[in-house]
Amino acid sequence: MSRVDEDANLFGLFAVQAGRTPDACAVVTASGDLTYRQLLGQANKVRAGLHALALSPEEPVGVCMARTGSMIAARREAGSPTR
Repeated sequence: MSRVDEDANLFGLFAVQAGRTPDACAVVTASGDLTYRQLLGQANKVRAGLHALALSPEEPVGVCMARTGSMIAARREAGSPTR
């Protein structure tokens, strides 16, 4: 097992893992599983929507939705420091 950079954040670690194993299961929900590739694709859709609203990475974004894989993607992107 490789060492994790102590300064790494959740979003950076997610991106690294998605790059290593894009087709591995990332999320298991009652409505189905999502791979890292699928979750990243959904997060990119959220990113595009936030960008279309001209929101800056410093602006807080509220997320109100059911607990699904889509919610996880939204949370990943809305909380990402690189949005």
